[in-house]
Amino acid sequence: MIKGRVLPHLATNLISGDFCRVLYTNSSKYFSGVGLLIAALGLAWLLTRHDTVGFNKSLLGGWFVATAVYFLVMGRGLLAPHVYYFLPILPLGSLGIAAFAEFLGGSLPVVHSREALIQYMLPVVALGVAAATIYLLAGYYDSIRPEVNLYLTAAKQLQLATKPDDLIIYDTEDTGLIYFIRYYSRRRGWHLWCLQKGQNSRKRCEHGSALELATCMF
Repeated sequence: MIKGRVLPHLATNLISGDFCRVLYTNSSKYFSGVGLLIAALGLAWLLTRHDTVGFNKSLLGGWFVATAVYFLVMGRGLLAPHVYYFLPILPLGSLGIAAFAEFLGGSLPVVHSREALIQYMLPVVALGVAAATIYLLAGYYDSIRPEVNLYLTAAKQLQLATKPDDLIIYDTEDTGLIYFIRYYSRRRGWHLWCLQKGQNSRKRCEHGSALELATCMF
């Protein structure tokens, strides 16, 4: 994973338009484009204000760098399929938005005069963000439920057709299907990805020794 996914993309992701698009599109599902801008301004204000304690600056800066490195390490190939990979941006973005609200409260008289009202509104906004997050995740899982039910049915049929100590040989290119079925059927075995290796490898898998089977797997 490190050699094939992480290192080749650490530098290219920084200058990749596709990666930036994936990062923005999925992150804006939590905060919207305007929310991301506000969060960035709030974080910048926290890091540059003179009365912020040095330890807090170090903690916040390290937190920001760690989140950025997380996205770079995951890369666009892994980040693209699932919106929940972007959850680490929620606490950091929320902190930035809160900091921006504090900045407005101390800088604009019209906001400062309504400080009490805003304080009552903040818990409501927080609950709204939490509800929106749950709604997004629930929608995603509902969309894949038919596929999941298919896998569960296949796993149940495999349990009925085999014994607990049977070793199963799976021959398919669908890795997600195999991992899911193997986990929920509680059956051990091998996944032979022979369809990508041509007919000669397929024949070795069907008639070969244990060593040849292991070679075929890799």
